[in-house]
Amino acid sequence: MIKYKFPEEKEIALHYARLLNDKEALLILEKNYVENKTEAKALASFYWAMVNKTVEEDHQGIKRNLNDIDMWLEYLCNTFYIYLSNEGYENEWEEN
Repeated sequence: MIKYKFPEEKEIALHYARLLNDKEALLILEKNYVENKTEAKALASFYWAMVNKTVEEDHQGIKRNLNDIDMWLEYLCNTFYIYLSNEGYENEWEEN
């Protein structure tokens, strides 16, 4: 089970999964765990797609309803990395 330090982490991840129309990431986030290497890779890829989207938003001057997105992305990075590593999917995280 993915353990978030703050509930906002999951809310932010779900927001970006919907925004990016990433159905696989959305499924993983909703069930709160990965079942295999394919899903582990999908979660890792989603994280980096989310980071890229926030950079794109910054360049476009898009305002968010939350402060300090970089801090939240760092929390999510730690959450996903620790979770995947503990589940034996460290290599899948590192491949991204």
